[in-house]
Amino acid sequence: MAGTAVQELSQARAQAVVIYLTAQDVAASRLAALGLGETAPPCGEFEALAKVKGRRGAKALQDCRKLNRRVQFRITSVNGTPVAASDSVTVEEKKAVP
Repeated sequence: MAGTAVQELSQARAQAVVIYLTAQDVAASRLAALGLGETAPPCGEFEALAKVKGRRGAKALQDCRKLNRRVQFRITSVNGTPVAASDSVTVEEKKAVP
């Protein structure tokens, strides 16, 4: 998949989460969607894995791609009090895709 398509998919996934949360009565002003595409893969060995031949390399690459299908939330304030970036919390959900 080309980089632009990956970026668009990532942004669409992030926007879908914002739409879902606003439907659950979370104020839209408290949310921002940011799709990172290929700019921040959780599996840093992606490039190396893509070069590994055979079944083992294919499985490792597939596992790495699964890790990239994720949504992360960064909590930046609690009850109106800003949280310093160094103290911020990232909540992450990883959903295995068969």
